[in-house]
Amino acid sequence: MKKRLVLTNALLVLGSLILLFFFSLVVIINDNNKNTTDDLNTYLKISQNIFNGSNYQETSAGIREYNKNLRVTIIDLEGNVLYDSNYDNELESHIDRPELDNLGKVFSRYSNTLKKQMFYIATMDNGYYLRLALPSESINDVISKYVIISVTALIVILLISILFSHSILKKNLAPLKRVVNRLGKIVNSENLYGVDNVEVISKQIDLINEAIGNKINELNREKLKIEYIINNMQSGLIVLDDNKNIILINDYACDILNFQKAKIMNKSYLYIIRDPDLQANIEGAFTENKIKNIELSLDGKLYKIRFNRFNIGLMLTFIDISEAKTIEKMKKEFFANASHELKSPLTSIIGYQQMIKEGIIDDKAGISDAINVTIKEAERMNKIILEMLELSKLEGEVVPKFETVDLSLIVSDVLTSLKNEIEAKNITVTINTQKLIVKMNSLNAVTLVRNLIENAIKYNKQNGKLAITIYDNKFIIKDSGIGIAVEEQSRVFERFYRVDKGKSKQLGGTGLGLAIVKHICNLYKFTIDLQSVKNIGTTITIYFS
Repeated sequence: MKKRLVLTNALLVLGSLILLFFFSLVVIINDNNKNTTDDLNTYLKISQNIFNGSNYQETSAGIREYNKNLRVTIIDLEGNVLYDSNYDNELESHIDRPELDNLGKVFSRYSNTLKKQMFYIATMDNGYYLRLALPSESINDVISKYVIISVTALIVILLISILFSHSILKKNLAPLKRVVNRLGKIVNSENLYGVDNVEVISKQIDLINEAIGNKINELNREKLKIEYIINNMQSGLIVLDDNKNIILINDYACDILNFQKAKIMNKSYLYIIRDPDLQANIEGAFTENKIKNIELSLDGKLYKIRFNRFNIGLMLTFIDISEAKTIEKMKKEFFANASHELKSPLTSIIGYQQMIKEGIIDDKAGISDAINVTIKEAERMNKIILEMLELSKLEGEVVPKFETVDLSLIVSDVLTSLKNEIEAKNITVTINTQKLIVKMNSLNAVTLVRNLIENAIKYNKQNGKLAITIYDNKFIIKDSGIGIAVEEQSRVFERFYRVDKGKSKQLGGTGLGLAIVKHICNLYKFTIDLQSVKNIGTTITIYFS
């Protein structure tokens, strides 16, 4: 194994040196090519200063003083070679040479005349092509020297690296062997102290790493499960240790107490709980093991707090009972109001029927009046019961059935059905409605519109006015009726609430119409707005978006 490590290290060093060598070689070649190009451009400018169109020898001698390896060629415009400093025999036409087609540009190519690689550049001067060339031998010499020096340095560095790696491995292998032995004991394998094999160490580490990783993953999964369950509880949870410090709190409890979890963890419960009664119960649970569930009001909500003492601390559970208390209160009020509302007509019915039965009312006219009153009260009872059922149905409806309804058509149908009531009071109705498509249950839509229009007629004045407007997702109904005092406007949507109880009963009102309207709006998340002035009139606006 030691030899493998030394060999691996040597190969890495060798590879690095070879890459460095080739990159350096490319840089040197490119640099030399650039220098040659620059030199040829400089020599060409000097040659242009010497050449006058006929002094071939003088031009060649003058420029070769700078570099004896320069080849000077004079070519006419037809490509005939008039003079060549390196060749005396007649040469073929040079008209197809690339340097003549691309004046001022350096080309590297093989010369068939001189049998060697050359760099060429040419220009037009005094009606002739003046061409200079340099052999690439000088560049090759530089490259050859660099290669020899680089290879020698590479071999020396490689040998030094091998010797150094061997020495370092030998020095550091002893403690690694001891680690191998200890790791072997951890995984219950054989004694590996004398084994000179890093692969064995790697396998032992892999085994330990896998075992620890599996355990950590298992713990993390359990932790995430517990955190998910705790943070998604619909109740607050706080756990205190024996020092009364917070060691666990879920998101629900943080929201209730309006604290950030990071700021209160491992701190005393007094940081977040300021209620004296709750503090006293916590202290009692710790000192006297007295467990007493209490109710606590926080930010307008009512919570039931349960205490559970265990061996390392105390657990507090906050359960929101606000809605349950509200529902309980509403039920009590509802049954009380319903009983009261039904008691009155039922008393009238029983009373009149007893008077007829006992002969107290025995004339035909009196009996007829008693029967009419009985029927009227029975109809009132029936209407109360129907509206109570309607309200109960709305309260129990979670996901309504959505349909596409045109509110303007519903308004037209309701007004037609209430034509007799409108004429009885001689109410002037003004309609300004646009087509408004709303997605809701069609029966709920009719109930909403009918209750609002019935109220506007019922509580309007004789010869009064009624204006209905629909535009821009709004339904507005305005009457010139008895109006509602400011102090009573917040309560008109409550069940059985009447502004004028005597007048309402006289008109056949049940006190449930606006409560039903409010529930329909809540069910579909519509917004309802009421504006009213006593003895002037009322305006109700429904916003459908």
